[in-house]
Amino acid sequence: MSEAWAERWSGTNSPREGAGAAAEADTLKGLFTHDQDAWQRRVVIVMFPEVSSNVVPPDLQRVARVSVDPVDPDSFEQLIRMLTEQPRYPKPPVGEVPVFRAVAAYEESSALVTLRERLNEIEKRKKQLTNKRSQAANAERERLDLSEAATRGFIDAELTIED
Repeated sequence: MSEAWAERWSGTNSPREGAGAAAEADTLKGLFTHDQDAWQRRVVIVMFPEVSSNVVPPDLQRVARVSVDPVDPDSFEQLIRMLTEQPRYPKPPVGEVPVFRAVAAYEESSALVTLRERLNEIEKRKKQLTNKRSQAANAERERLDLSEAATRGFIDAELTIED
């Protein structure tokens, strides 16, 4: 960007000066008319230290800008990275993609939820019977053990079906 190039872009220059820059500006305008998205991604304004940002024409304000100093080779890094699509901090490679069961990733099937609730109830009741030594308590413990085994079997079967 320079004051002279900004004049060519805006068409305020003398018609006898800067025909090359004026042609370049016209070509860029034509590309903008053809595909605005591609134009926006591909056009970059290079700003030199001696040029004020006020020089940039109003209709180019949204274009990406990069400041470079011709006497400082390191100042070109951002421009080169932008033009070659090399980010300064590349994203790490994608890890292994998790595979989710057929059931929604965030919810379990209602049958599985019901079975797990039943298992919790059985375990809670077994804790209540821990210190009881009566014949009735022993019989209920045996019934609960069978019910627990059956419930765990149903849970395993439900998980196998979902996989």
